[in-house]
Amino acid sequence: MCDNIISILHHWVLLLIPASPNCKSMLKLSILFLFIFSVNADGQVTSFDSSLNSGGIDKAVQSYHQSLGIGEAIYNGRRHIDYLPANVGIPYYLTKEWQQGNVSYDNILYNALVKYDEVADEILVRHPEGFAIVLFSPRVSEFSFPGHHFLYINNDNHVGLAAGFYEQLQKGRLTILVKRSKVVLETVAGTAVERKFDESNTYYAIKDGKTYTVKKMNNVMELVADQKKEIQQYLKKNKVKFRKNKELALTRIAEYYNNH
Repeated sequence: MCDNIISILHHWVLLLIPASPNCKSMLKLSILFLFIFSVNADGQVTSFDSSLNSGGIDKAVQSYHQSLGIGEAIYNGRRHIDYLPANVGIPYYLTKEWQQGNVSYDNILYNALVKYDEVADEILVRHPEGFAIVLFSPRVSEFSFPGHHFLYINNDNHVGLAAGFYEQLQKGRLTILVKRSKVVLETVAGTAVERKFDESNTYYAIKDGKTYTVKKMNNVMELVADQKKEIQQYLKKNKVKFRKNKELALTRIAEYYNNH
């Protein structure tokens, strides 16, 4: 019976505490219960040690945090402040939900729940206690989640690119990057303020150590002139048109060029 009590309390701590906004006080209370219902070697419930003070509980809380990985460097950033509600769009890339991903932070690879804040150009990770932490961007060399890979580029990496996160669409002799960003637009409608997150994407091609901004088809086709005819036939065969889907076209062009 005692074992069952301990098991129930332990699972309650693990399942409920990390998601609670007031988890510190709840965690202390839970650990207090675990101390009260501790079991001795004969399987009997022992009495609570009255000498246990707040310092002892704090040490237990610290040990619990360490078991969750809360002491890891990736969780030492500043706390993210949510944006005001908007009528259209979200500030994050693709979804407002957390996504399972990988983050290389201070040259250590972490598996974490992540979001990419396109407005601030920052990567967020979900703290084990449930809130969002903003990572210091220059310490993040790259991060990814299914189907998407982002690099942090500083002024020393590529001439002509501002420091920040860029999604890598293709890598090779011809590398394609996209800078994703959003701004908050506000308009007054009567007595209400309407907010919209407006997104823009800027595409770059890198070849032979030089960076080129890609605004039209010819910007990239000039870089693959030796295979221009074959690439045009490849795009036509696969019904890929630059003016309809610039990102797909650039990805396919670089993919073909890098493999032929």
